[in-house]
Formats: sequence, structure tokens, C-alpha cells
Amino acid sequence: MKPPIRAAAVVLAAMIALFAAGCTGKAEAASSSGTETAETTAVTETAETEQETEPAADDEAASEPATELVTSAPPAGETTSGEPPELDPSKIVGGKPINPLTGLAATEETMVRRPVAIMINNIKQACPQVGISRADVIYEMMAEGGITRLMMLVTEYENLDVVGSVRSSREYYVDMAQNHDAIYIHAGGATSAYAAIQSRGINNIDGVNMYTPDTFYRDPARASQMGLEHSLMTSGKGIVSGINYKKYRTTLKDGFRSPLYFIDYDAEPITLADGAARHVIIPYNNYTFPQYIYRPSEGVYARYQFNGKEHIDSETGEILTFTNVIVIACIHSYTGDSFGHINIETAGEGDGYYFTRGTYAKIRWSKKSADSPIEFTYNDGSPVYLNCGKTFINVVDRGVFDSITLNYRKTK
Repeated sequence: MKPPIRAAAVVLAAMIALFAAGCTGKAEAASSSGTETAETTAVTETAETEQETEPAADDEAASEPATELVTSAPPAGETTSGEPPELDPSKIVGGKPINPLTGLAATEETMVRRPVAIMINNIKQACPQVGISRADVIYEMMAEGGITRLMMLVTEYENLDVVGSVRSSREYYVDMAQNHDAIYIHAGGATSAYAAIQSRGINNIDGVNMYTPDTFYRDPARASQMGLEHSLMTSGKGIVSGINYKKYRTTLKDGFRSPLYFIDYDAEPITLADGAARHVIIPYNNYTFPQYIYRPSEGVYARYQFNGKEHIDSETGEILTFTNVIVIACIHSYTGDSFGHINIETAGEGDGYYFTRGTYAKIRWSKKSADSPIEFTYNDGSPVYLNCGKTFINVVDRGVFDSITLNYRKTK
């Protein structure tokens, strides 16, 4: 029987707390339903130490820059109805060609094109990443050692400049790439990931155990400053070269329907009825706290991680922003191998949140099998329609789902 990851994490945190005594710091965090003061300890993240402390938002309008730091796990979240918003039928896309990942206007060729899904390093030592602001959709999921890893999806990948650093595969990322019939790009992987790729016939491009001319290269500056394992890069030109070399299908398979539904891109954006969500904190564990702060003037959420720092793309020098943020809760467990790998059950169903325009709704997710697209619905079974734009999807353990903060505010 695989031990629950939450229980193991508690033991790990306790051991590290004893080791790191004297390095603790107190901070206050509050959900929109209460306040809590907690003490947290910096925790070792693979080859480095990471303590999430990020800025707070005004709980009325979130119109001013956030300045407070968050260093402790938030209390339980709010109880919500999960009812769908009133949606004007005229807002739903009707026959217009769109990018399936953003809902924005596109050519008919783009509408039927397979995207690529690129594994991206998210360890602090390897940040800032390069080119990730060009993603249409990003998934964030746990990896071993308490860190997270990203997977960016792009439809018009030939327009990418440099992207990276590219990192290794895990089986549950393959499952999520299959949500979009994507060509999967990675650099090595766990044994279970390779087994899944082979047995399921996944179209992949591997920067470690596969030859494709011109797809990957090492950035010497990153290798020198960050380490060799954080220096593997790719590009739009390199990806096109690899796909052509492998002779992969470049259009979506017959009958494929994107799991992301969008309102009409010409319509006014929708807001959600369950309440405000202006400073969202997602506690993957006791030391990984990505946060999203709503910017009313832009209608997007800005993302923060690693000690309250803006999540920056070094290509642009700007913070990552998203029109939509989705959180889904899945069962996590340890595999029991010597590498500390985990398993995330992506097939099944569970709870979720949808955040957009500073508001939220409780949703449900379901996925019939590892290779079938995920579905997002409200409690009554009706589909979730997203505002058009970029989407960030956070996959968390069920054990921390109720600790998500929707509107952080400093405790007086």
C-alpha cells in the first residue's frame, strides 16, 4: 500500500524543523473566513533551500501593489455553492476559428493544430526560466523533493524563441499532455514515465535518450551559473525540426474536442458568482506557496513564487500573468522507490476552483482515463466556460485543497 503523501510530508517537515531550529520566522496569513498565525521553517528543496514568502493584496479592490509577505500555510478555505454563473448564450463561441488553448481568434489551420507540451524546470536555482510567457496554458504539479515542475503548452510553437530549461518527464505529466493531444517534449524521465510513453505510443521528443537534429542545445552561461542539469534549451525552430524528423502528426486527431471551453472572444468577460478571489495562495506543501494577485486594471492574475518574488520570464523581464487560474485536487502518494518519486492519480474526479476577473467558483473535474481529455464542470454538470486568454492549471494534493486562501489579508 502506498503511504499518503500528506502524512509523509508532515514527518519530513518535523525532521527538518529540528535540523533548522533557529531559522524559523513567524508570519500571519488569513483566508477570507478567518485569521491564523503560524511558524514555518525553511526546508531543503533538492539542492537548495526554499521558503515561500509572497506579497499580500488589498481585500477590498486589490487596486494597490501587494507588499506583505506570506510564510505560513493558510487556514481552511471557504464553503461555496459551485453553481454556474448566468451565461448569456450569445457569449459562447459559434463557429469562429479560435486557438483551442486560449479561445482567442486564430486561423482555421491553428484551430486544428496539435500543440506541444514542454517540461520546464521550476527549481529556484534554474530561475528565471526563458520563454514561458509565450505559453498558452501552463500546468504545475509536484515532483520529488517537495518542488514543483511546470509543463507549458503552445499551439503556435514555431514562433517561439529560446525556451527552457527543459527537464525530465513524470507519468502524470504525460497524462495531462494527453488532455490536449499534445506532442510531448522532455529531457529524460522516471522509469514509469518512459514505460508510459512506450506502452501508450506517446509522440515525444526526448533531449536525453533520443536523437533529433537541432532540437536541443546547452546554454553555456546557464551551465556555468546554474549547473549543467539546468541548461538544456530548445526553440521554435528546433521543435519544428524535431517534429519533422520524427514525422509526427501535426493536426489534432479526428473527433478530438479540447477540454477548454471559452466564451466568444468578442463578448464581455464573465465574472463568477461564488465571491471575490483577489489574492489566491495555493499551499502545495509547507514551503511551496505560489500566489496569484488580481490586477483589476489589466483583468489578469499576476503570479508570485519563491520568497515573494515575481515569477519572471527572462526573455521579457516581466511577471507572468493569466486570465484564468484553475486548481484541481488529485490523490498524491509516494511510489516507494529510492528516488522519492510520487504518483498523482489523474484519472477519476474531484474538486476544483476556477478563478477569473478577481472572482471564483467551485468546480468539479473528471478524467475517464489517463489518455482521455479532462473535463471541468459545475456542480450541476454544466461545462465551465473560460474567459479568453492564458490559463494556469495547478494540480494539488487533496489533503491541502481546503487550505487554499482566496483573499489573503494581513492580520492586524
